[in-house]
Amino acid sequence: QFLYLIGGARAEAGVGDAWWMATLTDILLNAQKTTNAALRSQAIAQIEEAEKGNVENFLGSLMQELSDETKPIETRALAGTLLKNFMVSHDPVVRREKAAKWLGVPEEVRTLIKNMTMSTFASPKKLARLPAAAVAAAIAAIEVPAGQWNGFVGNICRAARQKENLCAREAALVSLAHLGEDPEAHEFMLVACEDVAGTLVAAAEDENATVRVEGLKALSVNLDILGALLTVPHQMSYTMKVVCSAASLAGASAASSPGTREAAMSCLVRMVELYYPEMGRYMQAVFSLTYEAIQRDDDAVAMQALEFWTTTCDVEQYLIDEALANGEDESETASPRGLPSLAAVPCQYFIKGAAELLVPVLWGGLLKQDESAEPDDWNVCYASARCLQSIAMTMGDQVVPITLPIIAAQLNRDNDSWRHVEAAVHALGCLLDATSTDGPIQETLHSAVPILLHNLSHPRPTLRSAAGWCLGRLCEFHADVVVHRYLKDVMRIVPTALTDEDPQVASKACYVLFGTARAVAQCGDDQQTNDISKHFAPLVEALYNVATGTWSPALRKHAWEALAAVVGSAAKDCAPHLVQLLPTFLAYLESSLAKTAPNAVQEAHIWDVQSIFCSVVHALCRNVAVTRPLGDRVMTTMLKLMETRNSAVRRNAIMAIGALALSLGVDFKRYVDAFLPHLLDGVQNHREAGMCSASLLTLLQCMDGVTGAGLQHYEGIMVALLQNLKSQELDPHIKPKIIAAFGDVALQAGDRFSPFVLSVMKAVGYAMRVVQAEVDKHPRSEELRDYLNDLREHVCVCYTGIVLGLKTTLQDPQRYLHQILQELQRIAADRAGTTPAAYRNALQVVHDVVHVYKANMKEELLKSTDIEEFIRDGAAHPNPEVREAAELVVTKMARIDFLAAA
Repeated sequence: QFLYLIGGARAEAGVGDAWWMATLTDILLNAQKTTNAALRSQAIAQIEEAEKGNVENFLGSLMQELSDETKPIETRALAGTLLKNFMVSHDPVVRREKAAKWLGVPEEVRTLIKNMTMSTFASPKKLARLPAAAVAAAIAAIEVPAGQWNGFVGNICRAARQKENLCAREAALVSLAHLGEDPEAHEFMLVACEDVAGTLVAAAEDENATVRVEGLKALSVNLDILGALLTVPHQMSYTMKVVCSAASLAGASAASSPGTREAAMSCLVRMVELYYPEMGRYMQAVFSLTYEAIQRDDDAVAMQALEFWTTTCDVEQYLIDEALANGEDESETASPRGLPSLAAVPCQYFIKGAAELLVPVLWGGLLKQDESAEPDDWNVCYASARCLQSIAMTMGDQVVPITLPIIAAQLNRDNDSWRHVEAAVHALGCLLDATSTDGPIQETLHSAVPILLHNLSHPRPTLRSAAGWCLGRLCEFHADVVVHRYLKDVMRIVPTALTDEDPQVASKACYVLFGTARAVAQCGDDQQTNDISKHFAPLVEALYNVATGTWSPALRKHAWEALAAVVGSAAKDCAPHLVQLLPTFLAYLESSLAKTAPNAVQEAHIWDVQSIFCSVVHALCRNVAVTRPLGDRVMTTMLKLMETRNSAVRRNAIMAIGALALSLGVDFKRYVDAFLPHLLDGVQNHREAGMCSASLLTLLQCMDGVTGAGLQHYEGIMVALLQNLKSQELDPHIKPKIIAAFGDVALQAGDRFSPFVLSVMKAVGYAMRVVQAEVDKHPRSEELRDYLNDLREHVCVCYTGIVLGLKTTLQDPQRYLHQILQELQRIAADRAGTTPAAYRNALQVVHDVVHVYKANMKEELLKSTDIEEFIRDGAAHPNPEVREAAELVVTKMARIDFLAAA
C-alpha cells in the first residue's frame, strides 16, 4: 500500500532503501540486543541511515511494522518509539525542524499513517497500542496548530467513550495524557476543554479498572488545561467527588485497585498544586483519605498521599515567602506559581491544622525502613522524611512542640530498638534547616550530639549513615552547637568513620568534616590559630588517603570536597603544612588535564574533581606565600582549565587565579597579558551569573598586577564593566558589585581613571534613579527595599573610590560632588530604612569628602539638616561599625574646624 502511494519517481528514489524494508524486523530486533554490542551498534547505524534517506519509506515501513499483528511485539514497540521520536524533541528549535519535516511528507502518506495509527488503538497488544497513542498525539501536536487533522480531539474523546472496545479506549486516554503533557497542544486542547473534561471525568469513574486508571492519569496531566471549568464550584465539586471516590479504600469495588488509588492520589497532588484556593472545602475529606492511605494502603499509594502533604507545604511556603517579600503579613495575599488564576491568593495554613495528627502518622512511615533498599531507592520511609522536612520548613519553630516529644523519647533507646533510634535521628535531621538554634529545639540539639557521635559506631550501617547525615546537617545549620562544645569529640570520632566498610557512612563522615571546617572558617579570616589547627595534619592525611584510595568515585569526590574545606579553614599556624600541599594538588590537576574521558559520565567526574582541586589551590594560594616557580605552574594549569567546557571548573579556576594575584601583588603583572582576555570573557558572561560574579571579584584582586602591567589594559576593563551595567541579560543582583568595582578600579588607577569618570557617574546616577522610582512605586516590597540598600551600599564604595582615587586630578569636582551630595541626602532622609552596611558606607563617603575637600564641603554637607541628623544618629546607632564610622566623621570635622581657626 505504501509502495503504491510512493510510486513513480518516489519509488525510483527509494530503490536504495529496499534492503531496509525487507529486513526491518531483523534490524529492530538487533537494535535491542544486549548481548551483542557490535550487532546492536550496526542496527542503530542502519536505522539512522534509513532516517536520512527516503523519509516516506522510513516512516511507512515503521508504521507497517507497528500495525502488523504478526510481527514480534518488541519490534512493534520500537517502531512506535522511532515514529514518535521522528516528530518530537525537548529542544524547541529541533522540534520546529522535525515538524517541518513531517509536514513535508506528502499528504496522502501522512493520511495513511494517521489512519493506521488510529486503527492500531484497537490492537490487543498493549506494547503496540500505547506507542500508537503516543504517535497520534505527536502528529496532532504538529498538524492541528497548522490547521490540519481537524476534529482530532473530538474523535479521540469519542474513542475514549466507546465501551465496545476496551483496548481502543485505553489507547485514546493515553493519547489524551500525552497531549496534556505537550505544550504545543495546549492551545487547541483549551478550545476543546469541555469535551476533554467530560471524557476524563467519566473515565475516572468507569467500572473498568484499566479505563479508570488511565482516565485518572490523563485527568491529572490535563488539570491545568481545565482551569476555566474547575474554578466553577459545581464542576470542581463533582471532579473532587470522583477523584476522592477513586482514592478511597472504603467500599472498594472491582474498578478499585492500588493502581487506581495511586493515580487518584496523584491527581489530588496536582489539584492542590494548581487549585489551592478552591481546596478549603475538601480538605477534611482529603485528610481522611491520605491519613488512611499512609497507614493502611500499598506503599505506592501511601507515597502519593505523603506527596499530597509535601506539595501542600510547598505551595504554602511559597505563599508565605511571597507575602513577606511584598511587605505583607503572612496572612495577607500573594500570587503562587502554577495557579491558573492571577488573583492574589491567601495562605490558608492547611498544614498547621493537619500537623498535629499528621506527624504521628509520619513517625509510623519513618519506622518502615527497607533493609534491602539501595541508597537512591524511594520508599515510604524517605517519603515520610521528606514530608516532615516540608512541614518543618513551612511551620518553622512551631513544629518543634509537635515532633520533639516523639524524637526525645526514641533517640536514646537501646541497640535492640535500632529502627526507633534511626527514625528519631531522621526526624531530628528533618527539622534542622527550619528551626532556630536558640529556639525550643536548643536543649535537644545539645543532648543529641553525643548520641549521634556514639551511633557512628553502631552495628547497623543504616543507623551509622543516618547519624552522620544528621551530624552533617547540625554542622551546616547549627554550627555553634558543634564547634563551641563538641569539636574535640567530633575530631576524635568522625575521622575513624572515614574508613567504614559502608561507603555511605564514610561519605557522611566527609559531610560532617566539611560542615565543621566551613563553620570554623566562618569564625573569621586571618586567624593566627583556630580549633582545627591541632587536628589539621592528621585530618588532611585521613581525607587524602580516602580521596586517593580505591573507593567509589562518589566517596572520593566527597573526600576531596571535605579536604578542600579543611584547607580553606586553615589558620596561619598551619602554613608549613599548606606549603607542602600546593605542589601535590597542582600535580593532580596537571595529571587530570592529560586524561581522556571514554564517556560523558567519566568526563563529568573529571570535571568535578578538577573543580574541587581548583578550590583547594584557591585556599592554598590565600594562605601561603607563592614562589615564582609555583606561581608559573598555577597560572599555566589554570589557564588550561579555563579552556574546558565546564562552567564550574572555569569559575573555580578564575577564583584560584584571583587568590594567586592577591598573594603575588604587583608581581602578578607578568601574567596579565595572557590572563586578561579570559578574565574579560568571564566579566562579560551575562548568562552565567556565577561566572560573571567570580570574574568581577578576580578582576579587583588582580588590580595591583594590572596597574603594574601598564595603562593599556584599563580601557578594555572599563568598557566591559560599563557594558555589563547596561545589559538586560545580566542578573540585576550583580550590578551593585559592578558599581562597587568602579570605585576599586578608581582607587587603584588614580588619575588614569579620569577619562571614565563622567560615564561612570552617569551610569550610577541612572541606576539609583530607576531603583528608587521602583521602591517609591512599591513601598511595601521588602525585596525592592533590600535591593535599594544593597545598591546604596555599593554605590557608596564607588563614590569613596572616586573621591580618594582622583582627589588631586579630578576636573570640575563640584559637578560630581553635587551628585554625591544628593545621594547622601536621600540616604540620610531615609536613615530609618537604611541597613547598617549602607549607613556605614554612606558615613565613610561623608568622611572622605570632608577629608579631601576640607572646610568647603563640610559647610556644604551641614547645610542639610538630614545629613547633620544622619551623623548624630549614627553616633548612637546600635551597630558598632556604624558608630565607629560616625565618630570618625565627627573627629574629622572637628579637626577641620581646628585647622581653620588656627
